[in-house]
Amino acid sequence: MRIRSPLRALAATTLLAASAIARADGGQPVIGPAQEPLLADLLGKGASLPGDCAWAGANVEQTRVVSSYTCAGAHVEIELHHPTDAPADAVRTLRFALQIKPAAPPPPGLVDALAERIRARESGFVWSLSRDHVAAGESTAPAASPRDPVLPGVLGALALTGLMAALMRLIYRRLQRATSSTAALGPRARLAAAALTVLVSAGLAAAVLGAARAFGAAVVVSLDRNAGAAVAASAVSMLACVALALGASALLARVPTRLPTWARFGAGPALVLLLGYPRSLVHDSAPSFGAVVVGSANHTWVDHRRDRPPVTYRTGALGFREPGWAPEKAPGTRRIALIGDSYVFGVGVERADTLSAALGAELAGRSPQRRDEIVNLGVPGSNLQSYVDVYEAADRLGLALDVVVICLTLPNDLSRWDSQVARRASAAIGTFSAARFVLGDAASTLWDLARLERAITPAGLSHLDEQLRRLGALRSASAHPPELLFYAFRDAPVEITSRLGAFAGARVVPPDQTFPDDFLVGDGHPTGTGNRRSARRIADTLEGH
Repeated sequence: MRIRSPLRALAATTLLAASAIARADGGQPVIGPAQEPLLADLLGKGASLPGDCAWAGANVEQTRVVSSYTCAGAHVEIELHHPTDAPADAVRTLRFALQIKPAAPPPPGLVDALAERIRARESGFVWSLSRDHVAAGESTAPAASPRDPVLPGVLGALALTGLMAALMRLIYRRLQRATSSTAALGPRARLAAAALTVLVSAGLAAAVLGAARAFGAAVVVSLDRNAGAAVAASAVSMLACVALALGASALLARVPTRLPTWARFGAGPALVLLLGYPRSLVHDSAPSFGAVVVGSANHTWVDHRRDRPPVTYRTGALGFREPGWAPEKAPGTRRIALIGDSYVFGVGVERADTLSAALGAELAGRSPQRRDEIVNLGVPGSNLQSYVDVYEAADRLGLALDVVVICLTLPNDLSRWDSQVARRASAAIGTFSAARFVLGDAASTLWDLARLERAITPAGLSHLDEQLRRLGALRSASAHPPELLFYAFRDAPVEITSRLGAFAGARVVPPDQTFPDDFLVGDGHPTGTGNRRSARRIADTLEGH
């Protein structure tokens, strides 16, 4: 299809973007087809339920399930919703939220029993993303929340990029027909004209690169629900770079040189790529803990987020969150290490509300005479493979750990991609570092969206098996391996708990009910209250309760 006018290109691109964004905004989690038998099993068909209750059937709608029960002659209804489509006080599992009607409350224990039953069986359930999928009989894996505005932001930026591409294509075709007289130029003038062509072409490439990075910035800030001004600023910056690129293209047509059109446009991008791409490869100067780059050492900063109060973070000499700790363990001290990601680091809470502080206070309250030291080895952005790397580094550095608690954030931790893999990929010539050169920080965001696990999948379970085998080999090679506990911040399905429970020499902290105030609203990280509840569960298992 030929686009003969920039106005037509604008109209076509705008219509495509509008329809795509409308579809994205209209998408919502709906119940995929042929899942009624599984839902019946989840809701207690044929099971003995608390309160003398018996399942009496369910009505499956597109966005919810209304389940009926007969409890000692009374009629009770409990609704299943997607976790993003329920009030804050609803009881949540990995894939559902249980909502009750205040007018007909269920008997004590029924909701908890159903939640436990659902947690053990829900891994096979699939939410579809839109009504169109249901109508077509398609079934898709759970995706990011439809309320997340990343799709409109990305599609809008892509629409602008498409418009730029159409205009550049139009100008390029016209420049192919443009001619300049070079017969009257001497050798020096021709050399100067060629140098000017390369310079202008490099300016064109830089402008296009600036537009791409502005597009990347728009993608990143679109993840913030209140980032309208930032998205607008990124879009304006992108349009400004596009204008510069168009101006450079017009100037290239007027430079009197014998270089063919392809050489005029190709010299600048080649120069920018050869000079800029190698310089963009990142080589971390932050301290490392074995194979893991932790973060800046002895650093203090304040985190300002729209969805939570300002939080002050301080790191120690190795880049882990304070309080710091010495490599040598003090005599008579039981040293307990918490290994995990930003949940363990304590993103979103002050130091006194972190899991390490809560566990230290909990254990001190139970046994004041015992000396326990809690070592916070949380590295934001890391996943299971990096947890095993941290465990290996702690063993090699001789930290003399008595207990290690590996804290899992599921299903995210089953991903083969994390910030540590991204750091290594940023320092090597490859697809990711090239995308990072062009798009800036948006490359990490897009890679995260594409490669982080958002559901329990066979690939994720395979990765779990690999890392457990690796962890087992490390422990077998150690003369005195520390006591090992596994803890999941959120509910772990049976496919994972069975694997963790079968790991030799380890104990699994039993799952317990989570509450709305356990996690920061709109953020997902644990609150101080949630960390204190987690600390009690870990302490109960550690003390054999």
